[in-house]
Amino acid sequence: MLMVSNKTVLFICPDFFDYKKLIAEELEKHFDRVISFSDRPLCSSVSKALFKYNVPLYSTRMSERYGRTIFDAIVNDLPTLTDVVIVKGTCITPSFIDLLRQHNHNLKITSYSWDSISNIKTFPALASKSDRAFTFDLRDSFDFKLEYLPLFYSESRPAPVAATSAIPEYDYTFIGSYHGDRISVLSRFLERKKQATTCIKIYFQSRLQYLFYYLRDPALRACPKEWLTFEPVSRNNLEALTAASAHVIDIHHQKQTGLTMRTWETLQGNRHLITTNPAVLLHTTGENVTVLDRITGQEWSLSQCEAYKESINREDPHLKPMGCLSLSAWVNALLTKS
Repeated sequence: MLMVSNKTVLFICPDFFDYKKLIAEELEKHFDRVISFSDRPLCSSVSKALFKYNVPLYSTRMSERYGRTIFDAIVNDLPTLTDVVIVKGTCITPSFIDLLRQHNHNLKITSYSWDSISNIKTFPALASKSDRAFTFDLRDSFDFKLEYLPLFYSESRPAPVAATSAIPEYDYTFIGSYHGDRISVLSRFLERKKQATTCIKIYFQSRLQYLFYYLRDPALRACPKEWLTFEPVSRNNLEALTAASAHVIDIHHQKQTGLTMRTWETLQGNRHLITTNPAVLLHTTGENVTVLDRITGQEWSLSQCEAYKESINREDPHLKPMGCLSLSAWVNALLTKS
Protein backbone atom coordinates (compact mmCIF):
# COMPACT_ATOMS: atom_id res chain seq x y z
CA MET A 1 0.00 0.00 0.00
CA LEU A 2 1.21 3.49 -0.83
CA MET A 3 2.61 5.23 2.28
CA VAL A 4 1.59 8.86 2.68
CA SER A 5 2.28 11.52 5.28
CA ASN A 6 -1.14 13.18 5.19
CA LYS A 7 -3.73 12.20 7.79
CA THR A 8 -7.35 11.88 6.71
CA VAL A 9 -10.34 11.08 8.92
CA LEU A 10 -13.69 9.71 7.80
CA PHE A 11 -16.19 11.41 10.11
CA ILE A 12 -19.69 9.91 10.32
CA CYS A 13 -22.15 11.76 12.55
CA PRO A 14 -25.86 12.69 12.72
CA ASP A 15 -26.88 16.11 11.41
CA PHE A 16 -27.97 17.20 14.88
CA PHE A 17 -28.41 20.99 15.13
CA ASP A 18 -24.89 22.37 14.41
CA TYR A 19 -22.92 19.92 16.57
CA LYS A 20 -21.69 17.90 13.61
CA LYS A 21 -20.24 21.06 12.05
CA LEU A 22 -18.57 22.07 15.33
CA ILE A 23 -16.99 18.64 15.82
CA ALA A 24 -15.79 18.57 12.20
CA GLU A 25 -14.12 21.96 12.67
CA GLU A 26 -12.32 20.63 15.74
CA LEU A 27 -11.21 17.50 13.88
CA GLU A 28 -9.66 19.75 11.23
CA LYS A 29 -7.12 20.78 13.86
CA HIS A 30 -5.95 17.17 14.11
CA PHE A 31 -6.19 15.99 10.51
CA ASP A 32 -5.14 17.30 7.12
CA ARG A 33 -8.54 16.38 5.73
CA VAL A 34 -11.98 15.56 7.12
CA ILE A 35 -14.40 13.58 4.94
CA SER A 36 -17.86 13.94 6.44
CA PHE A 37 -21.09 11.93 6.11
CA SER A 38 -24.31 11.66 8.06
CA ASP A 39 -24.79 8.43 9.98
CA ARG A 40 -27.87 7.65 7.90
CA PRO A 41 -29.20 8.56 4.46
CA LEU A 42 -31.53 11.47 4.01
CA CYS A 43 -35.01 10.07 4.50
CA SER A 44 -38.59 10.89 5.39
CA SER A 45 -40.11 10.85 8.87
CA VAL A 46 -41.59 7.44 8.09
CA SER A 47 -38.19 6.05 7.09
CA LYS A 48 -36.63 7.47 10.26
CA ALA A 49 -39.26 5.68 12.31
CA LEU A 50 -38.57 2.41 10.47
CA PHE A 51 -34.87 2.80 11.29
CA LYS A 52 -35.55 3.76 14.90
CA TYR A 53 -37.67 0.69 15.57
CA ASN A 54 -35.33 -1.55 13.58
CA VAL A 55 -38.04 -2.90 11.30
CA PRO A 56 -36.72 -6.21 9.91
CA LEU A 57 -35.32 -6.23 6.39
CA TYR A 58 -35.95 -2.51 5.81
CA SER A 59 -33.36 -1.13 8.23
CA THR A 60 -30.86 -3.90 7.42
CA ARG A 61 -31.09 -3.46 3.66
CA MET A 62 -31.04 0.33 3.81
CA SER A 63 -28.05 0.30 6.14
CA GLU A 64 -26.10 -2.08 3.91
CA ARG A 65 -26.93 0.06 0.88
CA TYR A 66 -25.88 3.24 2.68
CA GLY A 67 -22.58 1.69 3.69
CA ARG A 68 -21.88 0.84 0.08
CA THR A 69 -22.77 4.41 -0.92
CA ILE A 70 -20.20 5.82 1.52
CA PHE A 71 -17.58 3.28 0.44
CA ASP A 72 -18.04 4.09 -3.25
CA ALA A 73 -17.72 7.81 -2.49
CA ILE A 74 -14.41 7.43 -0.61
CA VAL A 75 -12.82 4.50 -2.45
CA ASN A 76 -10.14 6.73 -4.02
CA ASP A 77 -9.33 8.21 -0.59
CA LEU A 78 -8.79 4.89 1.18
CA PRO A 79 -4.96 4.92 0.79
CA THR A 80 -4.75 8.23 2.70
CA LEU A 81 -7.37 7.35 5.30
CA THR A 82 -5.86 6.99 8.77
CA ASP A 83 -8.87 7.27 11.10
CA VAL A 84 -12.61 6.70 11.19
CA VAL A 85 -14.71 8.49 13.82
CA ILE A 86 -18.31 7.33 14.08
CA VAL A 87 -20.79 9.17 16.29
CA LYS A 88 -23.96 7.18 17.02
CA GLY A 89 -23.77 5.26 13.71
CA THR A 90 -27.49 4.63 13.20
CA CYS A 91 -27.04 3.05 9.75
CA ILE A 92 -23.40 2.00 9.99
CA THR A 93 -22.99 -1.78 10.00
CA PRO A 94 -20.14 -4.03 11.18
CA SER A 95 -19.83 -5.26 7.58
CA PHE A 96 -19.04 -1.69 6.51
CA ILE A 97 -16.17 -1.61 9.01
CA ASP A 98 -14.96 -4.97 7.66
CA LEU A 99 -15.06 -3.58 4.12
CA LEU A 100 -12.95 -0.57 5.11
CA ARG A 101 -10.39 -2.74 6.88
CA GLN A 102 -10.12 -5.05 3.86
CA HIS A 103 -8.83 -2.10 1.84
CA ASN A 104 -6.81 -0.40 4.60
CA HIS A 105 -5.49 -2.59 7.42
CA ASN A 106 -4.03 0.35 9.37
CA LEU A 107 -7.24 2.22 10.10
CA LYS A 108 -7.91 3.39 13.65
CA ILE A 109 -11.66 3.26 14.22
CA THR A 110 -13.36 5.08 17.10
CA SER A 111 -17.07 4.85 17.89
CA TYR A 112 -19.05 7.08 20.22
CA SER A 113 -22.70 6.84 21.23
CA TRP A 114 -24.51 9.99 22.32
CA ASP A 115 -27.71 7.98 22.58
CA SER A 116 -28.61 5.12 24.91
CA ILE A 117 -28.20 1.61 23.58
CA SER A 118 -31.90 1.04 24.28
CA ASN A 119 -32.49 3.50 21.42
CA ILE A 120 -29.70 2.26 19.14
CA LYS A 121 -29.37 -1.45 19.74
CA THR A 122 -26.86 -1.90 16.91
CA PHE A 123 -24.13 0.07 18.70
CA PRO A 124 -22.58 -2.82 20.70
CA ALA A 125 -21.90 -4.71 17.43
CA LEU A 126 -20.34 -1.57 15.98
CA ALA A 127 -18.28 -1.05 19.14
CA SER A 128 -16.93 -4.58 18.94
CA LYS A 129 -15.44 -3.77 15.52
CA SER A 130 -13.85 -0.53 16.73
CA ASP A 131 -10.43 0.07 18.25
CA ARG A 132 -12.00 2.30 20.90
CA ALA A 133 -15.67 2.68 21.81
CA PHE A 134 -17.18 5.28 24.13
CA THR A 135 -20.62 6.10 25.46
CA PHE A 136 -22.10 9.21 27.04
CA ASP A 137 -24.50 7.02 29.04
CA LEU A 138 -23.29 6.06 32.50
CA ARG A 139 -25.58 3.03 32.80
CA ASP A 140 -24.54 1.71 29.37
CA SER A 141 -20.89 2.05 30.34
CA PHE A 142 -21.55 -0.33 33.26
CA ASP A 143 -23.79 -2.78 31.41
CA PHE A 144 -21.86 -3.00 28.12
CA LYS A 145 -18.31 -2.42 29.41
CA LEU A 146 -17.79 0.70 27.30
CA GLU A 147 -15.56 3.64 28.15
CA TYR A 148 -17.53 6.47 29.72
CA LEU A 149 -16.99 9.85 28.08
CA PRO A 150 -19.55 12.58 28.81
CA LEU A 151 -20.48 15.15 26.20
CA PHE A 152 -19.16 18.69 25.88
CA TYR A 153 -19.99 22.37 25.78
CA SER A 154 -19.29 24.46 22.71
CA GLU A 155 -16.46 26.97 23.03
CA SER A 156 -18.17 29.11 20.38
CA ARG A 157 -20.77 30.25 22.90
CA PRO A 158 -20.50 33.72 24.53
CA ALA A 159 -18.60 34.22 27.77
CA PRO A 160 -20.46 32.97 30.86
CA VAL A 161 -22.99 35.36 32.33
CA ALA A 162 -21.85 36.90 35.61
CA ALA A 163 -23.93 36.27 38.71
CA THR A 164 -24.23 40.01 39.20
CA SER A 165 -25.79 40.64 35.76
CA ALA A 166 -29.19 42.22 35.24
CA ILE A 167 -32.32 40.51 36.54
CA PRO A 168 -33.16 37.61 34.17
CA GLU A 169 -36.16 37.99 31.89
CA TYR A 170 -37.38 34.46 32.66
CA ASP A 171 -37.45 32.49 35.88
CA TYR A 172 -37.52 29.14 34.07
CA THR A 173 -36.68 28.10 30.52
CA PHE A 174 -37.05 24.77 28.77
CA ILE A 175 -36.10 24.16 25.13
CA GLY A 176 -36.15 20.67 23.65
CA SER A 177 -37.74 18.16 21.31
CA TYR A 178 -40.92 16.36 22.26
CA HIS A 179 -40.53 12.89 23.68
CA GLY A 180 -41.86 10.62 26.39
CA ASP A 181 -43.13 12.33 29.51
CA ARG A 182 -41.44 15.70 29.04
CA ILE A 183 -44.66 17.71 28.92
CA SER A 184 -46.19 15.98 31.94
CA VAL A 185 -42.99 16.48 33.98
CA LEU A 186 -42.86 20.14 32.98
CA SER A 187 -46.52 20.62 33.82
CA ARG A 188 -46.14 19.05 37.27
CA PHE A 189 -43.12 21.18 38.10
CA LEU A 190 -44.48 24.48 36.79
CA GLU A 191 -47.82 23.89 38.51
CA ARG A 192 -45.92 24.78 41.68
CA LYS A 193 -44.50 27.93 40.09
CA LYS A 194 -47.64 29.70 38.91
CA GLN A 195 -46.23 33.19 39.50
CA ALA A 196 -43.01 32.47 37.62
CA THR A 197 -42.16 33.83 34.18
CA THR A 198 -41.35 31.04 31.75
CA CYS A 199 -40.07 30.39 28.25
CA ILE A 200 -41.06 26.91 27.06
CA LYS A 201 -40.36 25.68 23.53
CA ILE A 202 -41.17 22.04 22.72
CA TYR A 203 -40.14 21.17 19.20
CA PHE A 204 -42.01 18.83 16.83
CA GLN A 205 -40.33 17.71 13.60
CA SER A 206 -43.63 17.81 11.72
CA ARG A 207 -47.33 18.41 12.19
CA LEU A 208 -47.88 14.73 11.46
CA GLN A 209 -45.72 13.85 14.46
CA TYR A 210 -47.66 16.37 16.55
CA LEU A 211 -51.04 14.93 15.54
CA PHE A 212 -49.88 11.37 16.25
CA TYR A 213 -48.85 12.21 19.81
CA TYR A 214 -51.72 14.63 20.35
CA LEU A 215 -54.09 11.67 20.13
CA ARG A 216 -52.00 9.61 22.58
CA ASP A 217 -50.72 12.09 25.16
CA PRO A 218 -53.27 13.84 27.42
CA ALA A 219 -50.51 16.12 28.78
CA LEU A 220 -49.85 17.38 25.24
CA ARG A 221 -53.53 18.08 24.70
CA ALA A 222 -53.71 20.02 27.98
CA CYS A 223 -50.50 22.06 27.76
CA PRO A 224 -50.45 25.73 26.65
CA LYS A 225 -50.27 25.95 22.87
CA GLU A 226 -47.56 28.62 23.10
CA TRP A 227 -45.23 25.90 24.38
CA LEU A 228 -45.24 24.18 20.98
CA THR A 229 -43.06 24.97 17.97
CA PHE A 230 -42.39 23.40 14.57
CA GLU A 231 -39.26 25.45 13.99
CA PRO A 232 -35.96 24.35 15.55
CA VAL A 233 -34.39 26.92 17.85
CA SER A 234 -31.14 28.28 16.45
CA ARG A 235 -27.98 28.16 18.54
CA ASN A 236 -27.86 31.96 18.81
CA ASN A 237 -31.46 32.11 19.98
CA LEU A 238 -30.93 29.22 22.40
CA GLU A 239 -27.92 30.91 23.95
CA ALA A 240 -29.76 34.22 24.21
CA LEU A 241 -32.73 32.57 25.95
CA THR A 242 -30.41 30.69 28.32
CA ALA A 243 -28.60 33.93 29.19
CA ALA A 244 -31.97 35.58 29.87
CA SER A 245 -33.07 32.86 32.30
CA ALA A 246 -32.42 32.29 35.97
CA HIS A 247 -33.06 28.53 35.74
CA VAL A 248 -32.76 26.15 32.80
CA ILE A 249 -34.80 22.95 32.95
CA ASP A 250 -33.49 19.67 31.54
CA ILE A 251 -35.78 16.64 31.31
CA HIS A 252 -33.77 13.68 30.13
CA HIS A 253 -35.11 10.63 28.31
CA GLN A 254 -36.24 7.98 30.79
CA LYS A 255 -34.09 5.34 29.06
CA GLN A 256 -30.90 7.43 29.26
CA THR A 257 -28.49 8.44 31.96
CA GLY A 258 -26.25 10.38 29.57
CA LEU A 259 -25.89 14.13 30.10
CA THR A 260 -26.84 16.24 27.11
CA MET A 261 -24.92 19.15 25.59
CA ARG A 262 -27.66 21.38 27.03
CA THR A 263 -26.60 20.30 30.52
CA TRP A 264 -22.97 21.24 29.99
CA GLU A 265 -23.74 24.51 28.24
CA THR A 266 -26.09 25.54 31.05
CA LEU A 267 -23.50 24.86 33.73
CA GLN A 268 -20.75 26.56 31.72
CA GLY A 269 -23.02 29.57 31.26
CA ASN A 270 -23.43 30.10 35.01
CA ARG A 271 -27.15 29.37 35.01
CA HIS A 272 -28.91 27.19 37.57
CA LEU A 273 -29.74 23.76 36.16
CA ILE A 274 -32.91 21.93 37.17
CA THR A 275 -32.64 18.39 35.88
CA THR A 276 -34.31 15.00 36.19
CA ASN A 277 -30.91 13.36 35.56
CA PRO A 278 -28.98 12.80 38.83
CA ALA A 279 -25.86 11.67 36.91
CA VAL A 280 -24.89 15.35 36.79
CA LEU A 281 -24.11 15.13 40.51
CA LEU A 282 -21.01 13.10 39.64
CA HIS A 283 -19.57 15.99 37.64
CA THR A 284 -20.28 19.04 39.76
CA THR A 285 -20.29 20.17 43.37
CA GLY A 286 -24.05 20.57 43.07
CA GLU A 287 -24.14 24.22 44.08
CA ASN A 288 -25.72 25.25 40.79
CA VAL A 289 -27.84 22.12 40.28
CA THR A 290 -31.22 20.93 41.50
CA VAL A 291 -32.33 17.34 40.83
CA LEU A 292 -36.03 17.01 40.08
CA ASP A 293 -38.07 13.87 40.72
CA ARG A 294 -39.85 13.30 37.42
CA ILE A 295 -42.77 11.46 39.05
CA THR A 296 -43.64 13.83 41.90
CA GLY A 297 -42.17 17.09 40.61
CA GLN A 298 -40.42 17.49 43.97
CA GLU A 299 -36.79 18.61 44.30
CA TRP A 300 -34.29 16.13 45.73
CA SER A 301 -32.95 16.68 49.24
CA LEU A 302 -29.25 16.77 50.03
CA SER A 303 -29.48 13.27 51.56
CA GLN A 304 -31.02 11.90 48.35
CA CYS A 305 -28.19 13.40 46.32
CA GLU A 306 -25.54 11.91 48.60
CA ALA A 307 -27.23 8.50 48.56
CA TYR A 308 -27.21 8.50 44.77
CA LYS A 309 -23.48 9.31 44.57
CA GLU A 310 -22.70 6.60 47.11
CA SER A 311 -24.68 4.02 45.10
CA ILE A 312 -22.72 4.83 41.94
CA ASN A 313 -19.43 4.63 43.82
CA ARG A 314 -20.38 1.17 45.14
CA GLU A 315 -21.17 0.02 41.61
CA ASP A 316 -17.85 1.23 40.19
CA PRO A 317 -15.32 2.52 42.74
CA HIS A 318 -12.85 3.20 39.92
CA LEU A 319 -15.11 5.58 37.99
CA LYS A 320 -13.39 8.93 37.60
CA PRO A 321 -16.00 11.49 36.56
CA MET A 322 -14.78 14.76 35.11
CA GLY A 323 -16.08 18.30 35.10
CA CYS A 324 -17.33 20.25 32.11
CA LEU A 325 -15.42 19.24 28.99
CA SER A 326 -14.86 21.80 26.28
CA LEU A 327 -15.31 20.55 22.72
CA SER A 328 -11.55 20.59 22.16
CA ALA A 329 -10.95 18.54 25.34
CA TRP A 330 -13.70 16.13 24.30
CA VAL A 331 -12.15 15.56 20.86
CA ASN A 332 -8.75 15.05 22.49
CA ALA A 333 -10.26 12.39 24.75
CA LEU A 334 -12.05 10.78 21.81
CA LEU A 335 -8.78 10.57 19.91
CA THR A 336 -7.08 9.38 23.14
CA LYS A 337 -4.77 12.39 23.23
CA SER A 338 -3.62 14.01 26.48
